[in-house]
Amino acid sequence: MKVHKKSLFEGPSFLDSLSDTTETSTKTEKREVKQKEWMQYPTILTRINPFIVSSNRKEKKFAEEIILESPWGRITKFGPTLTQKDEDVLIAVLCHAKEYKDRDIKRTLAYVGNIADIAKTLIKSNKPSGDTYSCIHKSLIKLASTVVNLEVKPPSSNKYKRVLTNNIISHIDYCKKTKKIKVIFNPKFYSLYIKKEITLLHIETRLKTLKSAVDKKIYQFVFFHSSCEWKGSFKKLAAVINVLDQPEKQVKRLIKKSIQNLIEHNLLSSD
Repeated sequence: MKVHKKSLFEGPSFLDSLSDTTETSTKTEKREVKQKEWMQYPTILTRINPFIVSSNRKEKKFAEEIILESPWGRITKFGPTLTQKDEDVLIAVLCHAKEYKDRDIKRTLAYVGNIADIAKTLIKSNKPSGDTYSCIHKSLIKLASTVVNLEVKPPSSNKYKRVLTNNIISHIDYCKKTKKIKVIFNPKFYSLYIKKEITLLHIETRLKTLKSAVDKKIYQFVFFHSSCEWKGSFKKLAAVINVLDQPEKQVKRLIKKSIQNLIEHNLLSSD
């Protein structure tokens, strides 16, 4: 199958902005506007992703299991099952995260502020409910308590190379009364950003416009490619969205429906 990106967007350079201390006020304003619209996500997570799609998949509360094995690599995890909702929360927090360091941590990412900011990024309502805050807090706890073992397979080798064996979040401090929250990312997760292998995601599109978990994963995968066109098999896309355990006919139906949705949202075109 073949799909085309409808347009190539230009987003902000998050890592460059962290080190740019000489930018003018005009540049600063433009960067801040762009950062409200775009976020950067580790490219490896658009290809091999620990967040499951299928709500019918049997959830193991706390167990070690292989989540995904694909041409790009393999993911195993130990801890609660991570779902698409947990990835949405992760992305929403990353939208507000800044570089952080303290006495114990030399360099990582963290968000320090009000949980309402995360909620408003995640949902369309400007008045999030207490249930929304609880769901965000629960997802953050899962991201802190699940150890992800991420291995990549270089094109010229059959051997796996480990790039991450840690939880994604290392610290959460949340006060329900004041709604103040501090989320510190694991420095090992931050190292995925240091490599500058990132994919730009449009925040509004990824978190609010697209509803289906399959739509979100295909959007992330297609938009990490630098070219306007992507060619590949249904099986490869099935590996990306992690539904290889489902019947082939059902997988093709899911993918076709998702691509049609992305076309309707003016994100893709297809031959």
